[in-house]
Amino acid sequence: MTTVIGFNWPIEHDHAVAVIVDGKLVFASEEERYTRHKHSIGEPPINALRQAFLYLKNRLGIKPKDVDAFAVNYDPKLIPWKVRSSSARHSFYKLRGGYYEVPLNEFNSITLLTHILSGDYLTFARALVRHVILGLGEEAPSDIKIIPVRHHLAHAASAYYFSGFSSAAVLTVDGWGEYESTVIWKVKDGSFEPILSMYPSYGSLGLLYEWTTHHLGLGRLEGPGKAMGLAPYGERSKYYDKLREFVKVDPEGDEPYAILVNGKKVKTKDPAEWGSIYSYIAENVIGGRSLNWNPRGELSKDAANVAWAVQRVTEEAVLATAKWARDHTGEDKVALAGGVALNAKANMEIHYSRIFNEMFIFPAANDAGGPIGAAAYVYGHVLGAG
Repeated sequence: MTTVIGFNWPIEHDHAVAVIVDGKLVFASEEERYTRHKHSIGEPPINALRQAFLYLKNRLGIKPKDVDAFAVNYDPKLIPWKVRSSSARHSFYKLRGGYYEVPLNEFNSITLLTHILSGDYLTFARALVRHVILGLGEEAPSDIKIIPVRHHLAHAASAYYFSGFSSAAVLTVDGWGEYESTVIWKVKDGSFEPILSMYPSYGSLGLLYEWTTHHLGLGRLEGPGKAMGLAPYGERSKYYDKLREFVKVDPEGDEPYAILVNGKKVKTKDPAEWGSIYSYIAENVIGGRSLNWNPRGELSKDAANVAWAVQRVTEEAVLATAKWARDHTGEDKVALAGGVALNAKANMEIHYSRIFNEMFIFPAANDAGGPIGAAAYVYGHVLGAG
């Protein structure tokens, strides 16, 4: 019996835990269900992990020491050192502070500093797992094997393995992973081949939508869903025309779309610059840092028109991505994951276009589904149990 537990790491948002046993998904749960905090921002998946261990023991007789591996949905080797170090420091303070108080007595000041400076945030993930196991009165293995999976590969695995397709084009579209925001894959018989990878600085539909809705006063994580609902109340306006000045859509080009600043793509792997780029675009489209309206008050025609604009541009870019994928993979089936794949209207555009004969969207398309894909990938490709 081969068991893999997946969870989100480092500590960011939408934390969840998933368990694959002998190739089957037997458990999946989000941390927000226990803390009652939407998106579990900054909350490591302690409660969800505890419930996963209890489920395995009580239902399947599998103890924590019997777990073969743990999978996480970010690969630190692919993240710039400055970001890794910040993630390690953030993980340490989140585990030690406030509600959690995870004992980190195994580290003296020198080893602790070494882990933080080197960006070894997986060490803190092991400490979390050990803490939860011991808290259940169980024996913790001496070697807790944590295997990182590239963020978009985890998304791609979640879409492919649960689609039922033997071969397909897979689109993973979200805010950002280690260094990419949209990836087109050709997957056949479990072999994942990336055909196109786009930098977040010029290819992130997720960040474009997030920052636009943030400047609408709807928030970043909650905003896109609210704006998608607001968009039908709007219409084409100056906001759409202005936004299209920043977004080039070309399904026949080298890339299906590109987000431009001063007519050029900005290529940078520094996350600190990504927010500045999309905030700049949103401010230029809206005409300032925010619209003067109360989202809880009367409907604003300007706000609805901005929502219509970012929704329509997203649909155009997603449809172009699907066309590009069909032409460059030759596949007649498509599977989608990543936060942007939660945009039902954009998905409808692909469906109604009949570009593909069959289509599958992974239900937990956002980062909460990452642990499922990471665990499935480790089960089949790392442990060789697929």
